[in-house]
Amino acid sequence: MRRRLAGMTRLSRLFPAVAVALFALCGFTLQAQDWAKPMLEKSSRHREYVPVTSGGRTINTFVVYPEVKGKAPVVVLIHEIFGLSDWLKVQADELAAKGFIVVVPDLTSGTDALF
Repeated sequence: MRRRLAGMTRLSRLFPAVAVALFALCGFTLQAQDWAKPMLEKSSRHREYVPVTSGGRTINTFVVYPEVKGKAPVVVLIHEIFGLSDWLKVQADELAAKGFIVVVPDLTSGTDALF
């Protein structure tokens, strides 16, 4: 029993350091996407947010259109747990450059959940 309590005491002492490291890492990853914004600004493809409502919930959906005159196939791109990021918008833009209409629903929009 004492060993278990000693292990928990070490863990409780280590927790603040781990929490600070994770917080710093989150800030780093947000800054790490700053390179994506100039790439999106340089793109000539049309991008827009389209609200999609279903079952009383509205989801903001990012849509990128290719520069084609005819019909184009559609790709639905799903984001990671943290929501729609600039990196994912660049990925959508690159798919649109290859001739696809890209639809990216922001599944974290329209909810009160905090991640």
